[in-house]
Amino acid sequence: MQQDSAMTALDFTRTIRPGMPLFPGTPQPSLQAIARIEGEGFRETQLLLTSHTGTHIDAPAHVFPGGAALESFPASQFAGSLAVLDATGFAPDSEIPASFLEENAAARAAEFLFFRTGWERFWGQESYFEAYPVLSAGAARWAADKGKKALGFDTPGIDPAEDASLRLHRIVLGTGRTLVIENLCGLSAAPAGLLSCAALPLKFEGSDGAPARVIGWTP
Repeated sequence: MQQDSAMTALDFTRTIRPGMPLFPGTPQPSLQAIARIEGEGFRETQLLLTSHTGTHIDAPAHVFPGGAALESFPASQFAGSLAVLDATGFAPDSEIPASFLEENAAARAAEFLFFRTGWERFWGQESYFEAYPVLSAGAARWAADKGKKALGFDTPGIDPAEDASLRLHRIVLGTGRTLVIENLCGLSAAPAGLLSCAALPLKFEGSDGAPARVIGWTP
């Protein structure tokens, strides 16, 4: 007798809450009740947060005047095949070279590339925002030239925290085809090989970035 296959869905998303770690200078989110079951008979919450709070997706509009906003991308941009790449062997303040991607069959095949550096172990500490590994410029160009749908990181950014020029953002987002996802978590639960992925940003007008629910699954 044929049995239905079970699907395991993995959540790679940080929960938005007041007091959560944010890139220095970013206002804290506020979740304020504006209706309560005890009073109005229903519950409703007002959310005040920036477009780059928690696990979020960066659009070209984040760094380029006139760059495409997230809502202008088709829905197909936000779903596809995923490879979670083990980058835990790279030291703090190091660069992940293009060869790391070129020599990896899953990286070549997948539409989404998530880099598991292990840096999420510092979540909640000041060190989370310091000295995390990043892509080399060559690796960023390789992924963007291949037309990957998005590059995701379990770190606060694709660029080093001290790089005000946002060079890697500009390399990746400059193609208009590849997006950036930051502050992923739970990547260690992902199995080897290709998964399916959905990274669905909040849809609002003129979105330079947006918080997103990011999940992966495999039968």
